[in-house]
Amino acid sequence: MAVTLTANLTEIIDCDSITNWASNETIAADTTYFREGAASIGIQRVSQETSYAQYDYYTDNSNTYLDLTGETHINFWIRTVAVMDTLAAGGLRIRLTDASANYREWWVGGSDNYYGNWQNYVIYTGRATDDASGSLNLAQIQYITFYFKIVSKTVSSDENCWVDISYYGTGLVIKGGTSGAKGTFDEIITADATPAYGLLSESNGIYLAQGPLEFGDNTSGDTYFKDTGQILLFADAMVSDSHYEIKVVGNSGGTNSFELGNKSGSQGIQGCLIKSAGSTKVTIDAVDTDINILGLYGCSFTDIGEAVFPDAGGTTREVLTCSFNDSARVKVNTCTFTNCNFVNADDFAVEVDDELFALTNSNFISNPDGILHTVSGIYDYDTLIFTGNTNDIALSGTLATDYVTVNSTDSDPGNTRVIVGSGINIVNTVFLTVNVENSAGVAISGVAVYIATASGGIVELMSEYTTPAGVAQESYNYLGTMPITVRLRKSSTGDTRYYPITAVGEIGTGGFTLTAVMSEDIIAA
Repeated sequence: MAVTLTANLTEIIDCDSITNWASNETIAADTTYFREGAASIGIQRVSQETSYAQYDYYTDNSNTYLDLTGETHINFWIRTVAVMDTLAAGGLRIRLTDASANYREWWVGGSDNYYGNWQNYVIYTGRATDDASGSLNLAQIQYITFYFKIVSKTVSSDENCWVDISYYGTGLVIKGGTSGAKGTFDEIITADATPAYGLLSESNGIYLAQGPLEFGDNTSGDTYFKDTGQILLFADAMVSDSHYEIKVVGNSGGTNSFELGNKSGSQGIQGCLIKSAGSTKVTIDAVDTDINILGLYGCSFTDIGEAVFPDAGGTTREVLTCSFNDSARVKVNTCTFTNCNFVNADDFAVEVDDELFALTNSNFISNPDGILHTVSGIYDYDTLIFTGNTNDIALSGTLATDYVTVNSTDSDPGNTRVIVGSGINIVNTVFLTVNVENSAGVAISGVAVYIATASGGIVELMSEYTTPAGVAQESYNYLGTMPITVRLRKSSTGDTRYYPITAVGEIGTGGFTLTAVMSEDIIAA
């Protein structure tokens, strides 16, 4: 079963008839070239001039005005075989006019962002205008006018500019699919052939979104969606700052599953690339507690807005081997994150609010702040590696007394920043271990073992004697890679004497271990 597609959109006009349309040129209902329905509005012989097609919504809808109040977007289809002027010169324009002849006009396209055939454009009605007169009443829109500024010349009397179906509203809702035949992005394109919402298109294997995408059924029924190896871009279009979103929802009675990529063991493979192409960033909202399966495997997210994930639960909720690059913070909650990379975040790479968070085996690279804690508590870090961050851990609690303790295992957090709170304590106990034996492999006891830092001033870290098992060991609170100097000596009168050893090493996330073979000093003996 293929996906079922609905939209949070309302049709303005289907453009199947020229009734209540006007123009400075001859127009016709073109039944040869149309994007949807039975026809489009064709404008004849637009040549080195600005021509328009104006729709009278008020008259066509029994003297009722179009209400475009709120955060509203208009999207519409156009086609031309002429050459438009550039976007900056107003090659393609849309104008809204109210009952008092006040208007706002936006320049939305031109030769530099029109790529041929039928193309969908979107405009946010709250965006700054390129031309205006008076104070437009968005609750009383009477006319919608489409302008083509054509710079090429034609002598033919045929139509060379067209307008087709337009909508207002927000985005798409994707449902349907089965456990054996899950929905895909390509099925969304197929399902949109007839309504022609135009908010998701495909060209040369790349999917381009101009609106929010909601996956799942939040009332009843099942939804299964899965795709691999796709590229999904959110267009550099004239939309509001909060317009773009990937939202995953569910309901208490059905099964709702959303997966990108494949899982292989504990790794994610064959994932999708999701990227914001312009200044408006796509956000991810997947906090619905009725999501049964959420699986992101081997995906790359680039230049996206805030991403919020659900608590553990359902059948599977996991993010494996994914990369978040040049993006806003990721709120992990208790969703499983493993083998992920967080690189060059806008501010905080990850926000952790729950002591039971399940983020492991991941890297934080070149972020202003790696992990932000907002709640006092004791947090266990398991194989979290920090490289080149301004701060590895930040605390921004609600009280000046808020305090965070980090128990670190095979992790290397170092620099910290307290925004609101009293402190961050990193407990990262590793061991410095030296094993000493002779050339026959027999343990040597009583060897003096000295370890000190080799940079930033000499600090003694160990001064011990080896045990009868030939071992000297000391605990160390690891806060970052540390170069060290090691000295071994056993030359007491009456004992077998050995040549001293000096070595250099480095304390890492696993501590430091050295096995040294000492040679007998037969001269001193």
